[in-house]
Amino acid sequence: MKKAFSLLAVLIFLLSLGFFYKIFVQDYEEEAIYPSSVTLIIPPKMSAKAIGILLEKEGVIPSGKIFYWSVRLRGFGNQLRSGEYRFPELRSLESVIEKLCRGDIVYHRLTLAEGLTSREIKLLLQAEEKLQGDVADTILEGSLLPETYTFFRGESRQNIISQMQIALRKTLSELWERYKDKTPLRSKEEVVILASIVEKETALEKERPHIAAVFLNRLKKDMPLQTDPTVIYAFEHIDRKPFDRTLTRDDLKVDSPYNTYLIRGLPPTPICHPGKASLEAVLNPLISEDLFFVADGTGGHVFSKTYKEHSQNHSQWRKIRKKKLHLP
Repeated sequence: MKKAFSLLAVLIFLLSLGFFYKIFVQDYEEEAIYPSSVTLIIPPKMSAKAIGILLEKEGVIPSGKIFYWSVRLRGFGNQLRSGEYRFPELRSLESVIEKLCRGDIVYHRLTLAEGLTSREIKLLLQAEEKLQGDVADTILEGSLLPETYTFFRGESRQNIISQMQIALRKTLSELWERYKDKTPLRSKEEVVILASIVEKETALEKERPHIAAVFLNRLKKDMPLQTDPTVIYAFEHIDRKPFDRTLTRDDLKVDSPYNTYLIRGLPPTPICHPGKASLEAVLNPLISEDLFFVADGTGGHVFSKTYKEHSQNHSQWRKIRKKKLHLP
């Protein structure tokens, strides 16, 4: 009788051991193909048991209880991290737990284009629902580097601003150290101001060194820059709203330190946030004697050294514009 009881005990032990091995070792490591990937958010301070229930409910794993005991037996209970996670179609319990322990959360991308103003950047950040928090009331024009930035759900909007500020300082310092002995500009601040004008004048990266050369040549000759984007910014600065109409001749008379038709030299601040290409174009411009440029009707510009040539080019542009607008 004792022998039979002992054999039964051994059998129960072996069956339990086999069950334990299958559930907590074999099933833990075994990968399965699920119908689809799953993206979900693990809230902060959620317990391992609650996480297991959530994962089972969302179809990430077959059993929340097995998840809980697997985590507990392996001592991972305090290592599970909150955040937004994406679990692929091919996954195992092991890969799910490892992802949660690593904090391998989903990162999103936000592209902030070159040439945006502080107001426009604030609006874009406020429109991104995955971010949270407010943005500082005052963001100095030209203090941010437009680029594509990554962020996680719930990250603060102000943190994106901080990343952009750090990126601008780093990029500008590197470019300044490389070109400072070659530029007539006296400071990094002047570089950003002129780069912001170049940024607004052309969307073609290949043109930026040429546009920069024209403005630098005009500065050397103490000629007013006479650039429309600064006048547009002057109105936006005065009216505190976007300039949404065509610039007129009378507009060029607006009394503003940003009106480069009236002032000589650079305006007091940048008029937008320039990108790296415009910053480098200002510090490393094309070698040219050109003093003028006008639109060519194809998105680019025609450059000239003399006012006579410029007048001819401008006349040609007016003809192109009339044709496009079907004017008499």
